[in-house]
Amino acid sequence: MDSVFQKAEYLFENKKYEETILVCKDILEEDTCDENLQIKTLYLLSKSFKLIGKINEQCESLILVYKLQPKNYELAKDIGVAYQTIGNNELARKYYKESISINNQYSRALNNLGGLEILSNHLNEAIDLFNKAIQFNPSLLQPRLNLIKSYLKIGCYDKGELLAHQSFEHFPKSYILFFLYSKSLYLQKKLEEAEIAIKNSIDINNQYQDSYLHYSSILIDQNKLDEAEILIKNVINSDPNNHLYHNLLGVILKKKGEYDDAMIHFNRALQYKPDFALSMSNIAAIMLENDEIENAEIKLRQAIKLNPNLSEPLLLFAYAPLFRPDQIGKYFNVSGIVSDEFSEKLQAKI
Repeated sequence: MDSVFQKAEYLFENKKYEETILVCKDILEEDTCDENLQIKTLYLLSKSFKLIGKINEQCESLILVYKLQPKNYELAKDIGVAYQTIGNNELARKYYKESISINNQYSRALNNLGGLEILSNHLNEAIDLFNKAIQFNPSLLQPRLNLIKSYLKIGCYDKGELLAHQSFEHFPKSYILFFLYSKSLYLQKKLEEAEIAIKNSIDINNQYQDSYLHYSSILIDQNKLDEAEILIKNVINSDPNNHLYHNLLGVILKKKGEYDDAMIHFNRALQYKPDFALSMSNIAAIMLENDEIENAEIKLRQAIKLNPNLSEPLLLFAYAPLFRPDQIGKYFNVSGIVSDEFSEKLQAKI
């Protein structure tokens, strides 16, 4: 049987995965296949299934190994990862928890379970899991990144900054760490420090899209509009079909009062991503400036329908009456506060 398994390994190494699967199945059907050979064959079978995109079959193979090795906490975690790959978070959670029940200090499973808690919006539980993962294995980067993101999400920007700064001792060349460090500083309005940090991130990896978007935001908030424009135009030259870059260039041009050029880039963003609600909202903002109230409201309704959670079109829609002096009294009291009547009308219109 060893020679047959060697044949399966040879086929696998030569990327003949379908043939590998057939040979592995033949091995497992043999009465002479002992437990060690079963385990080796099932692992090879699972890898072959994974590489041809049959993740459910990969999971089934790994579960058969797990039945033979019920104390294998790393394997339980791997099964969880496979299920999470295909969006089955319920089974992923089950196997992460099994992994932790076997070894409650296994940081990778703690981190992965924390990631699922984030998706379920259980932030306190996630933070607890990430902290444990770091405590038990300080050399892992991912739990640190996840914990920083969690702190930023709940508004604990100073904690995010502190953890990122402490983590540089272990990961001095992590571009993502510098990126998150910059975000934590930016959210605290420490703009000069944030700019230095994002430059460090880009120096390490100049291919990370979000770095340029974030860097531009830092420049915009410092009113360095010309620098921001140059930065984004250079990025667009290397990635001309990116809707996010065109939208941001439109924002910069709008802030400079160059409305016609801004509209070109907002529309170009929609050309590359027709359902991009933020560009619709930005176009509506220019329409309001140009007293095109009805057209602006049509565009805002489209944006809100596409992304009901996006704040920009909701705010613009709410304040559109300000551009109609004859209607201000209907919707706002003398202090400029939105009336209850208008709130009801707004909800009805949306």
